[in-house]
Amino acid sequence: MKIYAYIKKAFASMKVAIQRFPITIVITTLVSFLLMYLAHQSSNLDSNVLTQLQRITMVLALGIPLSLCIKRILEMKLSSIPLLFYAIGILLLVLYYLFFLKDLSQLSIIRYIAITLSLYIAFIFLPYGSTSSQDFELYTIRLGGRFFLTGIYAFILFLGLAGILFTIDKLLGIPFPSELYLDVWILSIGIFAPTFFLAGVPKTSLSKISFSYPHAFQVLLLYIVMPLLTIYTSILYIFFAKIILTHQWPEGLVAHLVLWYSMITTGVLFCIQSLRSKNKWVAIFYHWISRLILPILVIMFMSIGIRIHEYGITSNRYFVALAGIWVTGCMLYLTFTKKPKTIWLLISLSCLTFLSVWGPWSHKNISVISQNHRLEKILTQNNMLKGNKIIPSTTVSQKEQVEVSQILSYFDRMYSLQDVHYVPSDFTINQMEEIFGFPQQSPYAFSNNYFYYHAIGNPTIISIQDYDYFIGFQNYYSSTLSKNILNDVEVTYQPQEKVLTIIQNNKELYHTSLNKWGTQLYQKYGTDKTEITTQDMTFYDENENIKISFVLSDIHGEVMKNNEIIINDINFYILINIK
Repeated sequence: MKIYAYIKKAFASMKVAIQRFPITIVITTLVSFLLMYLAHQSSNLDSNVLTQLQRITMVLALGIPLSLCIKRILEMKLSSIPLLFYAIGILLLVLYYLFFLKDLSQLSIIRYIAITLSLYIAFIFLPYGSTSSQDFELYTIRLGGRFFLTGIYAFILFLGLAGILFTIDKLLGIPFPSELYLDVWILSIGIFAPTFFLAGVPKTSLSKISFSYPHAFQVLLLYIVMPLLTIYTSILYIFFAKIILTHQWPEGLVAHLVLWYSMITTGVLFCIQSLRSKNKWVAIFYHWISRLILPILVIMFMSIGIRIHEYGITSNRYFVALAGIWVTGCMLYLTFTKKPKTIWLLISLSCLTFLSVWGPWSHKNISVISQNHRLEKILTQNNMLKGNKIIPSTTVSQKEQVEVSQILSYFDRMYSLQDVHYVPSDFTINQMEEIFGFPQQSPYAFSNNYFYYHAIGNPTIISIQDYDYFIGFQNYYSSTLSKNILNDVEVTYQPQEKVLTIIQNNKELYHTSLNKWGTQLYQKYGTDKTEITTQDMTFYDENENIKISFVLSDIHGEVMKNNEIIINDINFYILINIK
């Protein structure tokens, strides 16, 4: 009876949620059916029609957080004309579809994600715009708990329905199309999940609600997460002490390590705000971690600054730096404000997220300015600028050719080549040699200290005349491989050492290192040639016990600074004749 009562109560609350958020539920339903249609018909649709439907689906999905925010504003009694707000919301979505989601480029997707995220964050803090309640973090934790519970319920619902379909298919012989399982998943997360989640969103004035701290979540934070963060902080300080002592700065590592750590720490400080006065361990942790993290953030900004100085600002570095600025601002606010209001953390996050994709300070504008400045600097250093026109040059260093190629590829991939200064309005990457004097260069091309050779033709078609056995060793990188060709003869190859051994009755018949074949090829062909005839990739060896031929299919290695030749990988076949 208790289960029945709980289910009845859950459905009653979901009915109330539909009555409270009818516009949002209608939108989630439309989005769900559009996604199912796209899943079934995408392969049959014209590319233009498919893109248009995807754009419509995305704009409708953007209407979900927008409608939630409008409902929040109306519940705050800020307006007695709800139709006006919803009409403005529809107008904004139409304008966004027409002018800001013209395609599905990376720029459009980044803008879309940022706006969606800022609206969902606004949905969380908007109810506290008209109340003086100090339990904002507890309210946020409650919403987070409801979201987590919704995810579990939706997943269980999907598993149950999918299990029913699978059972009917296998036991009753009634087949279902595979797409139906995807439909069930979409319905679970697109209709059930939003309705169930919104059923748990408080409706009455938040100042009249007393929120309690979830015991399980409190235990998780105080006795698992906080000790782990303490240990991690100690490790970071030891790591930075090592940097100072060794004067060696690790590339591309520090910023990401510190950023994720600092964002998690900010989230923990947000969640334990109301426990500071109730728990001594929380008070000590809060006091020290908010101060100890500040020097770590300085190191993070130094790391970001080094990357920006070398390669300019890109969208990724912009967002990393912006996240670092937000975290630093949060830490300073929490550290030096006696009674901080945690709502400002989310308000600032929502605003920064929104502003990062709009206006002259957006990630696009800042990145375009930075990369154009980097390009102009290279062109000026090589005397390739005359007024506003590029003078082609064939004397540009390989490194700078790669840098120019990377800059242009970045514009082509992220924004538009029309944003590049000094090039014609119809410029394309294929015109690089004409405009700049050199073709596009790949940063991943082999440098002079690497070599690679592969056999021309089909090395698997090999004459086995005068030989008894043929064995192939292909794509073995880590473990020792043994092959028995007779009951008493074993062939063993060690890929790490590139050593081949043949043993008969515990007696070693043959032992050699294949590195010598790679050395001979490098000494003959260097790095200028990669395609070698099968004849030149074949080597012969013989002793009193055995006659053997090695046919190499491909081999690559590198030459160290001391001119030592290292073979990294080799694939080959052997032909054996035991005397």
